[in-house]
Amino acid sequence: MNNFILLYTVIILLNCFIFSAYTENADYIIAILRNDSDKNYDDENPDIQNEIDEFLDDKMNEIYNVIISKKDTYITKDGKQDEKLNELNSIPLEKRSGESSKLLFINKRKKIYTNNNKNSFKLSSDTHNFSKSSKIEYIPIESDLVNHICPVSNYYTVSAYLSKEAAKIVSEMENVIHCEKSGDINFYPGKTKILNNNNSKKINKKRTEKLYYYDMDKIKNETKWFDVSVQDNIDFTPNHLSLISQSPLIDTNKIIDSNYYYPSSAGKGIDIYFIDQGLYTNQHRDFNTEERIITCDAIIRGHNVHHTTDEEKNNCSGSGVYPDHGVMVSSVSGGTIYGVAKKANLHMIAIDGKIINVLRGIDYVLQYGKPHKTIINLSLGHKGYSKIENDKITDLINKGYIIIVSSGNEEDNCCVDKSDENFHSFAGYRKAITVGAVNTELNGKGYVKASYSDYGDCIDIYAPGDVTFANTRDSSDDDFSIETGTSCATPLVAGVAATIMSEHTEIEFDNELMRKTLIEMSIKDVIYGLKDNTPNRFINNGKYHIYYPEDTNNRCGQSEGSCSDGCCTIDGECITFQNNPGDKCFIENGCQNEFGYCTTLEESIKECEKELKENEECFIDISLNSNNNNIINNKSINIINQCKIFQTDKCQEFYKNQFSNRSSCYFVKNYKKFEYINNLDTLKYNENYYYCNNIVEKMKEDCNEYIDDIERCLVGNEFDRDFDELDEYDRSYLYEVCEIFETDNCMKFYKNANEMLRSHPSCFQLYEAGEYNIDAYFLYDKRRVNLVVDNFEENYNKCQLLNSDLVQRCNSELEEYKECFTNISKENLTNEDIKEKCYLYTSEECNSIFNDMDFSIPTCVHAQRYYNNITLFNEMLEAKNYYIDICETNIKKEVKEEVITECMNYMEKDKCGFDYKPEMSDDELSQKCEIHYSDECYYSQYDLYIPCELAKKFNEEEIQSAIENHIKKYRDTDEICNYLDYPEWAIKTCEKGINTKMDCIFNDEPVDNNDLIYRCISFLDNKCQNFYENQWDNALICKVAERFENIEIFNKSNKWYKYYDEACNKEPTITIITPTTTTSTTTTTTTTTTTTTTPTTSTTTTTTTTTTTPTTTTTTTTTTTTTTTTTTTNKSTTTKKTIASKKTYTFKKSITTKKTSKRTTTKKSNKKTSTSKKTHTIKNSIKKTSTSKKSHTTKKSIKKITTSKKSHTTKKSIKKTTTSKKSHTTNKYGPEFGLYTKSGDYCSKYDYCKEKY
Repeated sequence: MNNFILLYTVIILLNCFIFSAYTENADYIIAILRNDSDKNYDDENPDIQNEIDEFLDDKMNEIYNVIISKKDTYITKDGKQDEKLNELNSIPLEKRSGESSKLLFINKRKKIYTNNNKNSFKLSSDTHNFSKSSKIEYIPIESDLVNHICPVSNYYTVSAYLSKEAAKIVSEMENVIHCEKSGDINFYPGKTKILNNNNSKKINKKRTEKLYYYDMDKIKNETKWFDVSVQDNIDFTPNHLSLISQSPLIDTNKIIDSNYYYPSSAGKGIDIYFIDQGLYTNQHRDFNTEERIITCDAIIRGHNVHHTTDEEKNNCSGSGVYPDHGVMVSSVSGGTIYGVAKKANLHMIAIDGKIINVLRGIDYVLQYGKPHKTIINLSLGHKGYSKIENDKITDLINKGYIIIVSSGNEEDNCCVDKSDENFHSFAGYRKAITVGAVNTELNGKGYVKASYSDYGDCIDIYAPGDVTFANTRDSSDDDFSIETGTSCATPLVAGVAATIMSEHTEIEFDNELMRKTLIEMSIKDVIYGLKDNTPNRFINNGKYHIYYPEDTNNRCGQSEGSCSDGCCTIDGECITFQNNPGDKCFIENGCQNEFGYCTTLEESIKECEKELKENEECFIDISLNSNNNNIINNKSINIINQCKIFQTDKCQEFYKNQFSNRSSCYFVKNYKKFEYINNLDTLKYNENYYYCNNIVEKMKEDCNEYIDDIERCLVGNEFDRDFDELDEYDRSYLYEVCEIFETDNCMKFYKNANEMLRSHPSCFQLYEAGEYNIDAYFLYDKRRVNLVVDNFEENYNKCQLLNSDLVQRCNSELEEYKECFTNISKENLTNEDIKEKCYLYTSEECNSIFNDMDFSIPTCVHAQRYYNNITLFNEMLEAKNYYIDICETNIKKEVKEEVITECMNYMEKDKCGFDYKPEMSDDELSQKCEIHYSDECYYSQYDLYIPCELAKKFNEEEIQSAIENHIKKYRDTDEICNYLDYPEWAIKTCEKGINTKMDCIFNDEPVDNNDLIYRCISFLDNKCQNFYENQWDNALICKVAERFENIEIFNKSNKWYKYYDEACNKEPTITIITPTTTTSTTTTTTTTTTTTTTPTTSTTTTTTTTTTTPTTTTTTTTTTTTTTTTTTTNKSTTTKKTIASKKTYTFKKSITTKKTSKRTTTKKSNKKTSTSKKTHTIKNSIKKTSTSKKSHTTKKSIKKITTSKKSHTTKKSIKKTTTSKKSHTTNKYGPEFGLYTKSGDYCSKYDYCKEKY
């Protein structure tokens, strides 16, 4: 062992290896407090604001200097310095003429201050009235590294791009009170389904025939609205609107009212701000602006708050892609068709998905919104508490803004304490109004909490989570989509809040008053599935009364006729039972029994008593406490039989009548107590209903798990073996069998199998209810059961015999590893002693015994469980703890550094892997691959160098990353060498990988402006941007494939990437000039295309265009270079606009071509005649021919012959081919089939095959 270690001994030079460690650089939100006595910046007078500005600028300069001093710590994953620091190169910070310089950070935020009791506004950058020293030169800068955010509470926040090391320094700076890492926001995306509206003309239209089944005067009286509007006959599904203007306890036997009833003010004069992805209105009917404003106010991307242009007012996106989420929240909150507040002003603040820009968005509303007239919708959130966010929310609420937020879609408690790592922002701050989601469906029994929705005691209200909303992707004005999530429920509540405010202009609403109002108006205790003290409230806009389309006559009496359902009151009004007629149905109160249902109090009591007696078996109380297992484990109560009774038609009709007020007991509950009826409510019913629906399956699952465990007792003929002839594997297996055999459960099973099964509560319940025939369960294997029972005593004795020499066998097993756990003293250990011991601990032999005992010492593992105290085994465990202490937990710093250095030096010198470079010659690659295929390198892939194996245990990011990169380099090398031997497969795999990303690849110009828009949506999508940044999994294969075939990889260096990067990131108005030529009808144009091949296999295309006219001529020359060179000469009397472009897909074959392609076009007839042919799926107007031949001169020499007469001979059969195909008469070779040796033995792709075909 010592000799083994000495082989790898190196001279330790701690400073001889420079290791660039990757650290995560990020934006940080930094809170700077000048004085504790400062008020909020916006509430200070201009003089104090200027003092804060100057102080703030000084602190930002200090932060900037920290970035400069720590720039070497800004390392990216590829080991390079972060490109964002390029800004430092453009800032002249050195002293000039003996005078020092400072940066003046430009703050574009609007400055708010009080002037003559009126709010005045200026851009902060216009008011830098610093007491500037004459010795300091101020350099104005709009920095991406350090910039302003906004004032919060009595401090000011700035953003800084920091490494971990820089962040630590900044957080400890004087006057910095908070330093929080920013990240990505979660827009709580749900499931979206895009649909075309084939019946759009019906939406929001009145019925052609007036069916007055609702009573406008009665609605006014109930709601106290000044006027009532009705969105009649809604035919989109899900219909989220109708649910918020009626009770859910409907009669499901009748046609459900699909109307949406709302106050005619409809949010008029109220501003709803959305901080979201953006908004595209695209002239969709849902975004009608006849009576209100709908606008994108700002786009916040990076660190720039951009006030939108006129064209951006209707179409804006924070990330550059179509903002589904932003369109949805706007549509369902205030859309003309799908929205709640149809006249509210809608304002979008489009953000790029960064937490830091949510803060800027909230601040934007503070600057431009109107207190007590503004609602902020936040259908987003993230994990982790932020003091700065909490304070900013408080600022706005204190100023009179109403904030409504989503609970989240993680089926989690969103109300945990701020110390919990699972803290939910923004719900967890308990400041804003928080919204959860229910399923958007009516079943007559209430609502069910959506499975995804969060819960908790801080949720104020629930709303429908499935919504229909405007789809504005296309030019259609009535397409729609469907989405699910708490993000959908939140804007519905925002819309209801807006209608409340527009109806009560005399009230100055703030956040707490709106919360109280929404709670008072909500429908209580109609949601099933809530837990953890979650308030049970469902959103309602003030109208609870239920109408049915079939009940067209709401009046009754001598001249009106009879009620179709319910009572005819003394006033001649029909009141259905669902609308709680109460004592108005009593004859003594004037109920007209000849025109509807009427009763007396005395008669109702008698009828109720009779009804209860007839349905006595339905008085089932399946008490569901927090632990349902209490019920399952109670064998005295058969839950399944109770549920069967509960689910009968008779009992279901009984329960339904109670909830729909059709029971005679409904009329007398307030006059006489009936215990079961008084305690029955929709919540208890729903709990019983869903529990009984699932209980049988749950019990079967529970019972089956128990039976599966018991089945282990059915040992077979395992003991019919000669113990003296057992190998270690079989012996280890029998040890496990004996462990199972001797368990208490198995012992009981052998005595009485059926009784054992019935002892389990779930199995017992199923048996008693006739759901399981336990007696027949083992019938299929009754012989096996009888055999085990009959041989029980004999097998038991064999187990005792087998275990009799366990300790002796364990000690023999441990003897092989004794070196690993002897001599473990900690006294007088030098650093070299510790390192030697740790290397022993990490060696393959010792590592196996310490970390894989089941495999290396299975007998001892069993013996320890059986006897629980084996001396030698305990010594081994003690040694393991000893090594963990000195080698991991408390390893000396010097030893750790030496180990890391040895590992780093080894990896630096290791030649088994290499970084592939396209310019490497075939011979060079062949030599490197030969080293990689050597025995030494082959085994190194399985056995990591011991110092590196030990270094992995340190859990330090730098060394872990270096080792992972080293292993990756080995695997990449293995892949490269394999594909160099099989070029056709490399090309095929590369092409397959590229084809999966075709929606991100654009190798030509867009057809028109619409085509550009759709291409930009894909181009800017995160999926495609990640592809451009990191390429795909097969990028390495493609690099190898490029040696054999010219493959153009679409990445950031590609010219078309640069084209779309520029086109998609500039202002939305983009004019696309298509490749057309304008000329007179008398002009004749002739185009000749000639293609030749140069010795370097590049293709040159020359196009000459000549136009003859009787007048003067103009010559224009345009050259465009891709992989071909094109020269175009135009002569014309007419002004021409020509764009020379080549349409290519991903592959451009560098082939030998002997073909001339001619194209003659007559402009007048618009016909094209071309002699070129398309012979490949890749778009290319060149016929491909090849005369290349493949000659196998030797087994390890393959020649490539083309018309250029260029040949290659490679040492390791590295083949360059074009269109020639490889064939073999023996086994198929190549990674797609696996690799074979000469003898036909199979090896996997990454395995070592010493002899290839």
